[in-house]
Amino acid sequence: MKKLILLLGMVLASGALSAATVSFLIIEAGLPEEDGQSQSSSLWESGMMDVFFEAGHIVSNAPVMRIPDAGIFEKSGEKLPDRARTEFDEAKNGGADYFVMALLEYRGSGLEKPQTVYLRVFSVSNETLLFETSCAGNSRIDAHDEFLEVKKNAEKLVPQLRQRG
Repeated sequence: MKKLILLLGMVLASGALSAATVSFLIIEAGLPEEDGQSQSSSLWESGMMDVFFEAGHIVSNAPVMRIPDAGIFEKSGEKLPDRARTEFDEAKNGGADYFVMALLEYRGSGLEKPQTVYLRVFSVSNETLLFETSCAGNSRIDAHDEFLEVKKNAEKLVPQLRQRG
């Protein structure tokens, strides 16, 4: 019986040791400051966190951030926008291994869904961009289908932790 308990303890401990801690930040770009949080932001945040949690990782998130200029990446060439530095540093101080940022870019007024979503995965320890991709938003789908699309895109990010971690 003692051997069984010891074996079970070792299995649980090894699983806990292999789990990475991943912090998420959603940035809304191009929406008026006075508008409330978009539904798409909530879908991206919960969809990405679900996928990483289901893959065995420990997840946390920063509050959704809003920035006024929709073309921040194209204009500045920044990989990690200055305004996201505080959240990155908090993730680092909190023991995160990885920082995943999704920038939901809205261009034009009255948009309910982002036109483009930029996804970036950073190693927190050495502050390196490990992976980046982008995907086009789809204004013609409902929230359920958008959530499924979010999860599909998030599933592309999970292997990046294994390959580089």
